[in-house]
Amino acid sequence: MRRAIALCALLAISTPARAQETEDYTVRRGDTCGQIARARYGHSRRYDLIHQANPELGPMPHHLTPGQVLHLPVLPDQSAADATVTAMRRTVRHQRPSQGEWTPSHVGQDLNQGWRLSTGSESTAELSFRRSSAATIREETLVIVYGTGVERVRHEGSRAVVRQGSILSRLRSLSGADPDEPLEVETPSARATLRDGESQVDVDESGTTRVAVHTGGNATVTTAEGEGAVQVRPGHGTSVQPGQRPARPRPLPRAPRWVPGPHRFVGLHDGGGTIRGRWEEAPRAARYRVEVARRRDGRDLVIATAVPATVREMEMHRLPPGTYYVRVATIDDEQFEGRPAQPIELEVVPAELIAPGATTPLDLTNPDDPYGLEGLDDGLGDLDHVGVSATPPRVPRYATLMLPDDIRCRFGASDPVQQLRLVDEGPLALTCAAGDEEVGGLAMQVLASSARLEDREGHTLETLPRAETAVRVLLDPSIRDVSGLTLLAPEGVAVADVGPHPDGGIEAVLTASEAIEAERVVVRVATSDESHLPIADAEVALAPGAVADTPPPPPSVEPEPEIPDPHGLQEAFGLAAFASMVGLRDERRSGSGMHLALSFASAESMDPDAQLRVTGGARAAFLDDYLRVEVAVPLDLASSANRTANRGSRDVYFAVSSRVLNEGMIGLAVEAGIWAPTAGDQGLDRGRLMIAADFSLRFLDDDRLAVRTRQAGVFDLVGSGSVLWSSAYGFDVWIAGPLSAGVELDLSMGHEDGVDLAAGAVGAGLALDLG
Repeated sequence: MRRAIALCALLAISTPARAQETEDYTVRRGDTCGQIARARYGHSRRYDLIHQANPELGPMPHHLTPGQVLHLPVLPDQSAADATVTAMRRTVRHQRPSQGEWTPSHVGQDLNQGWRLSTGSESTAELSFRRSSAATIREETLVIVYGTGVERVRHEGSRAVVRQGSILSRLRSLSGADPDEPLEVETPSARATLRDGESQVDVDESGTTRVAVHTGGNATVTTAEGEGAVQVRPGHGTSVQPGQRPARPRPLPRAPRWVPGPHRFVGLHDGGGTIRGRWEEAPRAARYRVEVARRRDGRDLVIATAVPATVREMEMHRLPPGTYYVRVATIDDEQFEGRPAQPIELEVVPAELIAPGATTPLDLTNPDDPYGLEGLDDGLGDLDHVGVSATPPRVPRYATLMLPDDIRCRFGASDPVQQLRLVDEGPLALTCAAGDEEVGGLAMQVLASSARLEDREGHTLETLPRAETAVRVLLDPSIRDVSGLTLLAPEGVAVADVGPHPDGGIEAVLTASEAIEAERVVVRVATSDESHLPIADAEVALAPGAVADTPPPPPSVEPEPEIPDPHGLQEAFGLAAFASMVGLRDERRSGSGMHLALSFASAESMDPDAQLRVTGGARAAFLDDYLRVEVAVPLDLASSANRTANRGSRDVYFAVSSRVLNEGMIGLAVEAGIWAPTAGDQGLDRGRLMIAADFSLRFLDDDRLAVRTRQAGVFDLVGSGSVLWSSAYGFDVWIAGPLSAGVELDLSMGHEDGVDLAAGAVGAGLALDLG
């Protein structure tokens, strides 16, 4: 009854009553002004006619009691239409018999004999037939109105073919009307006479008709020609296949049981709330039909959908505050839909959001009914509450959330509170309760606010003059109440006349002093209390000040940036001197120094003993590393080298090199060297010339990865001597500090000792660069 009171109070139209023909109506239990107007005049918002004809009701709100007699005006065109659209959701269209064009329908649309009404995908419409019956036309169904009956067809291409659809009838006679006035429904294979109560008629693609009686009186079902009549009592259904008589009525599947859970859910006025629910598995269930409506009897649908039997829970987001009724019915393998379970009442209770620094809730057009849902006949059902993103509503940082008086919420391990200031940015999920009752919590996204300065003309303020300047500070649209906010500015910028701007935001007068040397200033929006909580900052350039007489300071000379030395790379094979092989060298290594390398080679067929060689050397750099001189001497600690390729112990290798390129990621050096046969027959026993080039590419931050190669030509300084091409390939990774590691492949091929030579080596090494 409280809803009826609110409904009458919100939408009443004050016009004087006028004398006209009326008929008496006896109030039944649960009647409201809107419900009677809906049944009598086709629209709940026509209860103003009832108020005009019944001045004895007195001032609103009106308390209707069972047995009370009301005088209902008889409108001149009341009986002209055979049916009227009294509710609809999403896409509903109608077509006149003589026209091929379809026109969008609206609540209150009259339909006469032969008119068609079509519903689209996920769409429904409610038709009221004359005075006593109503039918819900489900999705993708086309209805042709014939007096008090309908024939359902499906529109297909350019023609209408009797095929399939679904209709749910709800018959409830007004007092004084014929209680047995039926609703006739014809299908391709059957004819159903539906009486008082709730019944459903479905036709599938094969033309088979199913009639299910949920409540009320029996339904009479025959073939399309009126033969083989059967009586279907409540809780039962029958099917009629094309060309056959109606089957024996069978029990309908039982509705599932609702799993206990929260019946109230916290939401926001502007952001809505999320409702959730679950139900138990029902016997014989192949699917479930779930309907969420604004009215207990299933009207004013918000959503209606069928889900597989494996789905036994629902969740809907962004629902405006209010009460919703969830009905779940079972559909069995024979496609019979049983009577829905008793509607489960779920409520989204609104929490108030107080703007930062304010003391009153955000201004709403109608705090008692901000969405106008009390008198809703259509509109809410047009919203996609299933496909809508589950992204939580965004609220400004430092706003205060005020919950209903009996609800307390907490986040994390905090204590439950009735009032909560949103301090931390990021996602916030609240767990709520009302005493021992569990209440569905609220999820939000807390965001920092932004601010922008405008001048008097409404243009973005790019530069703040050094004079009195009237400004307007624009904030996020979510912050509408600025009564508890003020402006703060740095020293040298005076703030005056702070207050709410008529068009939103904050207005003030800023005066920047000539003494300020900064190029930009930040104006802060903060709470006006002692805490001065920072709400948002607006940065603006400051106009140049007056020119001073003092000479300008000398220009500063910025020191040249220091270029860090490259990371040292491993040279384990490159520093081990061999006459016929080369290893990788670090062409970017700078400065002078000494080195010591130890190498080991297993015995070959011509060398019965393994070779253990130690190489010592020194390098001197001149002219910023454009000239480098190097000398190295190898010494075999163990060897019986018979091949020239393995000789050279105690010979001296002397080389001159130059770092040609050291730009960015590229490095290049060239080298010319000569082996001096200082060990005589025990060494190389001949002079040997080597011309080499080292090239590298370095990648990633801090040259962490390097790809390198060394290419060399080797020539003996004697007639008919060796001619070789030696090369090395590899990559290195700088690990940390002075440590790096690398792998390489060394190759040598050509003519040596009178035979063709092809040799190779693979290895890995570590480098410890101590500067």
